[in-house]
Amino acid sequence: MNALQEEKNFPKYPMSLADKESQRFIREIATHSVQELFEALHHLKGAKTWRDQEHEIDRDELLEEFVDSFKFFVETLILCGFNENDLFQKFAEKTDETFERLFPNEESAKIKQRLDPIFERDTQLPLKFNK
Repeated sequence: MNALQEEKNFPKYPMSLADKESQRFIREIATHSVQELFEALHHLKGAKTWRDQEHEIDRDELLEEFVDSFKFFVETLILCGFNENDLFQKFAEKTDETFERLFPNEESAKIKQRLDPIFERDTQLPLKFNK
């Protein structure tokens, strides 16, 4: 992100979420993420339910589009002032909510441990945002 600031006149971050111009810029970057995600979906030609034919998928190209989308997504988070710990914490909270809704009985804790590695919260965070 620092290189973008130096070379491409990228704004300073975190941006003010109360400022209209900042919101517009953040929205533009987030839209790029969505556009890249749609580019990834275009590779999934076999998902059309009205077609019977099979389609080969170039996994490398598909992954490349997902990575492009993810990079814009991370950029959006940084511009908003979030870091990897914020993302991890909220992800864990939302995962808890989902499991409570799906498994509302006393067995849900065991099911969570078995199905979702995110509940091993003592592990090192596998992601670091480079600002």
